[in-house]
Amino acid sequence: MYGEIVYDLAPALETIATTVLFDNSGTGIDTRNYTGSVRVVTAPTDLASGVGKFARNVASLLNWTVLDLTGGPPVTLYAWEPSFLERPEDTFLRGDDWGDAGYKGSKYIRGFLLEADTEGTNRSITLQGDQTTLQTYTNVNHNGQVVKVYPVNPPEIATLVRILPTDAGSWRTFRVSYVYEEIPELVASPTPFLDGGSPGAKLVRGVLIEGLGSAETLIEYDGGLPGPTLSLVHTGSWLVPNPYSFIPFIAHQMRLSPATAIRLGKIAWIYDPYPELAAIRTAFTDEGNQGAKFIQGIVAEAMGTSSVVIEADGGNVVGPTLAMNHTGPALSQIPYVFEPFIAYELRLAPASPIRLGRLNWIWEPAPDLATLWVTQGTSHDIAGYQFLKDGYIAHISSANLTLSITVDGTTFVYTILSSGGVYRKDYIVFALDALTTIGKGIKGKLFTYSLSSAQPFRLFIRDSEVRVHAWNGGGYQIKQPFGNAHRSNGGARI
Repeated sequence: MYGEIVYDLAPALETIATTVLFDNSGTGIDTRNYTGSVRVVTAPTDLASGVGKFARNVASLLNWTVLDLTGGPPVTLYAWEPSFLERPEDTFLRGDDWGDAGYKGSKYIRGFLLEADTEGTNRSITLQGDQTTLQTYTNVNHNGQVVKVYPVNPPEIATLVRILPTDAGSWRTFRVSYVYEEIPELVASPTPFLDGGSPGAKLVRGVLIEGLGSAETLIEYDGGLPGPTLSLVHTGSWLVPNPYSFIPFIAHQMRLSPATAIRLGKIAWIYDPYPELAAIRTAFTDEGNQGAKFIQGIVAEAMGTSSVVIEADGGNVVGPTLAMNHTGPALSQIPYVFEPFIAYELRLAPASPIRLGRLNWIWEPAPDLATLWVTQGTSHDIAGYQFLKDGYIAHISSANLTLSITVDGTTFVYTILSSGGVYRKDYIVFALDALTTIGKGIKGKLFTYSLSSAQPFRLFIRDSEVRVHAWNGGGYQIKQPFGNAHRSNGGARI
C-alpha cells in the first residue's frame, strides 16, 4: 500500500510536472507541478487523498519544457522515494501455511479471527486441522480490510491448523488467530509420578481424574510398583472429571499408566497422611502438662510389629518395653499396660520398622520432686485461736524429712523417716513438747508449714492432712495445707 511520495530535485526555473504510475501502467494519479531556481526536497504528497494505493510496483513520470536555451543550469532529479506498507497479494485457492497457533501441542479450537479483504464478494473456505477438513464456511465476505470472528461449533481438536479457500474467487488474507484451550495429548503414555502435595506416606483411597476417552489404566506407585487397575470412561467433547475408588493402599508417589490412548488432564489423589514405615523415635510429648505424671499405660495407633521401648525425660530414663503387634491392612488401636512410673516427657523408640500413628498416654498428675516445700501462712480458714492436734504426711522419699511448723513466730520441728522410695503415709502427733506433752496440740492463730530433705521427695496433697480444732469449741476439722496434685481421675485406668 503506497501512501506518499517525496522528490529531491532542482527545477532550474522550469515547471516540472510529476505523475505517479502503478503496476507497469501508463495511467497515473496525483499530478503535481514543481518550479523554482534552487534545489528543494518536497513535502510528502499524499496519494489518493491519503487513502493510499494498493499496487505491486510504482513509478514516477517527470515532464518539463526547456525554456532557457542559453546554457543555464539543467533540471536535476537527485532522488525520489515513496512510502509504503507491505500488504498481502491477491490470491485465489492458495491456503495459508500449517501453523500451531502459538502452542505446539493439541488444541481445543472454539473459533478463529480472520483478517481479510474479499473486496465485498463472497468466498467459501474450510478450516483444516492435521490434514483433515474440520468445518466449512460459506458467504465469507470482508468489504475492505476487516476482522471477523468465525465460531468452530462444535469445537474441534487439532495440533496444526490452516484456512483453505475452495471457490474461484480472490482475496487478500492478512492474518488468522485461533481461539482455543490447550488440551492433553491423545496418547498411551504414563503420567508423571505425583506425591499429591505431600512427600510422606499416604493411605490412597481414590483418585479424581480429568480425562477424555476410555482406557484400562494401571495405577503405579513408588517407582513402578503395580497397584489397582481402573476402567477409565470419559465421554464427551471436553475433559470430564470422574472419581474412582479402589481398595486403599499405602504409597508415597503415584501415577497412571493407560494401556491405550486417552487424554489425561488434572489428577487429584484422595488420601490420608500416614505414618512412615521406619524405626524412628516419636517426638517427646508432655501431653499438654509440664508437671510430673504417673504413667499407667498407652493406647497406640500402629501398623506392623516391633519391640518398642518407652523413653522418658530426654531419653535419660528408660521405661518398659512393649511388644507391639498391629496386624491388618491399616492402622489399628491397641491399649498397652505396664508397671506405672513417674515421668515428665515420653516417647516411643521402636527397635524395627513400624508405622506409629496417634498415641494416647494414660496418666495421672504426680507431685514434682523437690528438696523443700514451704506453704504460705494459713489460719486453716478458722477464726481466732485454734490448736493443731495431729496429721498424716503422704510422701515418696529416699532420705528423712524435716517438718517445721511456725506458729505465731515460734517454730516446732519434727522428723519423718524416709519412705525408702515407696509411697507411704506417716502419722504424726503435734505437741508443744514432743517428749513430755504429747497430745496437747499446738495453740495459735497463723501456721506455716515447711518440709525439707537432703534428697528430692514427692509430697501428695490429697493424702496429706492435719487435724485442727477451733479454740472456742466444735469438732476437729481436716485440712490439706501442703503437697501437689495427684490422682485427679480417681485411680487406676486404661
